[in-house]
Amino acid sequence: MSVRFLHARRCETRVGDRVRFSLASVFLPDAQDADSKETTPSEGEGKIMAFSDSGPVARVFAVVEIDHQRTVVVPVEELRLAPEEQSGKEPA
Repeated sequence: MSVRFLHARRCETRVGDRVRFSLASVFLPDAQDADSKETTPSEGEGKIMAFSDSGPVARVFAVVEIDHQRTVVVPVEELRLAPEEQSGKEPA
């Protein structure tokens, strides 16, 4: 059974999905630590590893692996499915 979440932007996300997000929206570590030292991209992409809550509100944040050594915490409402994920989704 897969756990799914539908947030205000109508983007269904689940563990294992590839997503994109603005690096400015990274919660932890801070956005400046999340981007590359060689370039300063404005967007990140990675795979959802888990979800976290914020007090009594469930699934507010996603833990996203941006490479094989780093993870970032991003508000779920800031996530967009990567193009390859959108094309692979079955219609609801």
